[in-house]
Amino acid sequence: MQSRIALLSFWALLAALLAINGASAREVRNEHTHLVRVRRELVERADLTVQPQCTDPSVKLNSHDCNVALLSTGTGIAGKIQFLRVAGTTTTGTSGTCSVKVDAVDGGTAIDISKGRFEQAFKALVAACGVSPGTVTAAGGSTGGNTKITISHS
Repeated sequence: MQSRIALLSFWALLAALLAINGASAREVRNEHTHLVRVRRELVERADLTVQPQCTDPSVKLNSHDCNVALLSTGTGIAGKIQFLRVAGTTTTGTSGTCSVKVDAVDGGTAIDISKGRFEQAFKALVAACGVSPGTVTAAGGSTGGNTKITISHS
């Protein structure tokens, strides 16, 4: 993410210095403004999760079970599927020792989270807690709210 932001900043500076192909100062300024906005959006997207909370670090779950449970939430998100979309406010995937529950929170009325954002939040939870029970909230991910992901023993 940092490299993408740096690259956008570089191109914005280059465009401003070179005024490519006789572009007017206004055109260069507009392009720079656009790139600054894109950079800001990338920075905002970089912070997608609320600090994970470890609920029972003494319990160790099977990482394979948790990965399978993650991919079995909703109607399943394995393979080429790019979104977890559930009309309701909760869904659970279970495999072996592990359950992964997804809830629309903070006013969310339906779960609608990209697979990338969902997996990023899940990885943040595992990085903070190991493969142990805990929760993490992904910014957005539900219609009108956020998405809370809970890993627990099944």
